[in-house]
Amino acid sequence: TLEIMKNLQHRGKDSFGLSFYNSNIEIIKKKGQIDDFKIKVLKDIKSCVGHLKYRTSNMKNDDITIDEIQPIGNEKMTIVHNGNIPNISTFDTKYIYDIIVKFDDIRDGLIYLINKIPSSYSIIVQYNNILYLLKDKYSIRPLSYGYNGNNIHISSETIGLSNCKNIVEVNGGQILEISNSIREIYQHNVYYDNICAFEFIYFMNPNSFYKNINVKNIRELLARRLTQREKVNFNDEYIVIGVPNSGIIYGKEYSKVMKLKYLQLIIKNTDERTFISIDE
Repeated sequence: TLEIMKNLQHRGKDSFGLSFYNSNIEIIKKKGQIDDFKIKVLKDIKSCVGHLKYRTSNMKNDDITIDEIQPIGNEKMTIVHNGNIPNISTFDTKYIYDIIVKFDDIRDGLIYLINKIPSSYSIIVQYNNILYLLKDKYSIRPLSYGYNGNNIHISSETIGLSNCKNIVEVNGGQILEISNSIREIYQHNVYYDNICAFEFIYFMNPNSFYKNINVKNIRELLARRLTQREKVNFNDEYIVIGVPNSGIIYGKEYSKVMKLKYLQLIIKNTDERTFISIDE
């Protein structure tokens, strides 16, 4: 899990959390990056879940509380959640958790969630030594799993599954149960494949895939589409500059098609993502 989280560090660098099952569930939460964390080797762990958080809504790092760091839960059940539940006034992950725990059978709670809350979430639930994976029926946030020997690995992006084979994207409206094996326990009868465009355009690692679609190739395709709409007659005095980091792919492909010189004249002085950076 730690190795997967390191490969997903671009999705959140401000805090992280882990929950792992031995005889019961234990939770670790820390501020900062996963690279700064050293965990002792634990034996006989049946399952482990992790989450990375980035700042939102003009939060500063010191404003992130331990309660807001995922996973949230207790010694019997924890959840991690990627997405946003609209029109609620509370912490959305806690909102989801409170819905699930109202049901005697966790599976009933997860089915209720898919049927009553349309978007947006991909969720991993750790219930004792069993894991549940689910996505809202609109499939807005990515969630994949793959096989590494006898182990099943799960990740928001396939870049976290580099050592896995037979990688599968969870369907919208689908609930999977992982114990000794993986099985479907529910599939909503109406579901869609409407992944958030922002994942392709900006958020994902360019080496990730979504249902066999490479993110880097998508960004290059968008740049070529832009050249087809270009109405300016360029000459040799024009140059193309890609805005770091995701914009570099677009800029280089655009300059290649338009036969313009590419120069990297904009350099970031931080590794933070610009759309979530905070003006001090």
